[in-house]
Amino acid sequence: MNWETITGIFALVDSFLVGLFVLWILSLKREPTSAIAWSVTVIFLPIIGMFLFLIFGYQTIHRPLR
Repeated sequence: MNWETITGIFALVDSFLVGLFVLWILSLKREPTSAIAWSVTVIFLPIIGMFLFLIFGYQTIHRPLR
C-alpha cells in the first residue's frame, strides 16, 4: 500500500463519518442555531469536531426552567 491509497481511504472514511455525524446532529438538536453551529464545527474540524460533540454536544436538561 502506498501513501496515496492510505490517504484516499482515510478521506473516504472521514467524509462518511462527517456525513453521519451531521445527520445525527440535525436529528438530535431541537434548536436550529445549535444544530447549525455543531454541524459547521464537525464539517470544518472533522476529527476534533466529532470528539467535541461527543463530549459537550450531547447534553440535555431534563427539568424546566423557572
